[in-house]
Amino acid sequence: MYRPQRAIVLILCLMACTSAYCLEVTDVNFPIRDGGVVTFSHNKHLQTPAIGDNCNICHEHFFKTKRIRPVTMAEMARGRSCGGCHNGRRAFPLSDCGKCHPTRDLTFKIPGGDQVLFSHTPHTSRFRCTDCHTRIYGYGRAQRPVSMDEMGRGRSCGACHGQSAFSLFSCNRCHQKSYDASYRVVPTGPVTFSHGPHAKLPGCGACHPHLFNKGKNRPSSMMEMEKGRSCGACHTGRRAFDLNDCSRCHMAGKIVMKVKGSTPVTFPHAPHTAKYGCTDCHPRLFRLGYVKQRGITMEQMDQGKSCGACHDDTTAFNTRFNCHRCHDM
Repeated sequence: MYRPQRAIVLILCLMACTSAYCLEVTDVNFPIRDGGVVTFSHNKHLQTPAIGDNCNICHEHFFKTKRIRPVTMAEMARGRSCGGCHNGRRAFPLSDCGKCHPTRDLTFKIPGGDQVLFSHTPHTSRFRCTDCHTRIYGYGRAQRPVSMDEMGRGRSCGACHGQSAFSLFSCNRCHQKSYDASYRVVPTGPVTFSHGPHAKLPGCGACHPHLFNKGKNRPSSMMEMEKGRSCGACHTGRRAFDLNDCSRCHMAGKIVMKVKGSTPVTFPHAPHTAKYGCTDCHPRLFRLGYVKQRGITMEQMDQGKSCGACHDDTTAFNTRFNCHRCHDM
């Protein structure tokens, strides 16, 4: 056999022998309890100068090629498994958790329809994972919800926010939406409080916790508000509209009154509140509320009672000869 032919045969034999020892390397996924899925890339490690293509560096010392027992982070910290290299000298330290463990945004549902979005990204860019885990938070979803009161005492987010980060009272930095709160007021019907316009002007800290605690509060009467409690701290006519401007908060709609021996009467608040204040009628002429009022006769109105206090043909049209203006005919 000629020498060139021998050389070709030898090369083919070497290629066949080499291919017999080639192994396909793939990414390996490790599901971690409470820590997501960690993906180990063989290719990234084989491309590092310290390892090159020498698989034995890891597979003779740290990992057997067959299935092995999972290793904890505590064991890695003692040099087992990944900890053999990831010690901060040969490779990045184990405390750099985000390099291996996936971090994601977390959404917390808050009673009342609100929700808080927690993003790991701005936190891991400034702090280490061990600054929070597990001293402040355990790993995983099974965490007990923490109230704002507890945060104010240094629990959960309160360990940093209010001390080394923005205040807990910068509510809109975390809370994605401010919800409307509805208060059931027996005399006048429900009052709806909208956080939106209030949060834009003075800010959350102007009311919480100086005037209102987080969560459910004891109802305050109008008399208490007039003494500066609750809404009355601002609604004085100077900082915000006066408490006497009742219709700004209290619902004033149409009231249908049944009349014995005649057709019903519909009383519309709108044309009256456009010209007069609520206190012009309440409670001097009419008690507040949906409680049943004592019936008033036309004769009593002629004497200045009830509607007759204004409907006297001087201040407003006369009740006696303008029946169709009130009675549904």
